[in-house]
Amino acid sequence: MWIIRERIQLPSEEVIFLFVDKTAPQSSLTRGQLYEKEKHEDGFLYVAYSREITFGFRGSCWARGALPACVSCK
Repeated sequence: MWIIRERIQLPSEEVIFLFVDKTAPQSSLTRGQLYEKEKHEDGFLYVAYSREITFGFRGSCWARGALPACVSCK
């Protein structure tokens, strides 16, 4: 998960949720097991993700200078 966070430059106050076929995969599965279980017929594993601010909700907006325009904080 760290590699994904780094590649999309996810701030520390945000978390990422991964979805395969509109459900969250079991966290105990390795990526290889997930691929074998959920791969598409074309050989690709399609993964969607969602980012959410969870830690320091208002603090992160103030720190970025987004208030009062930040729609997340309204």
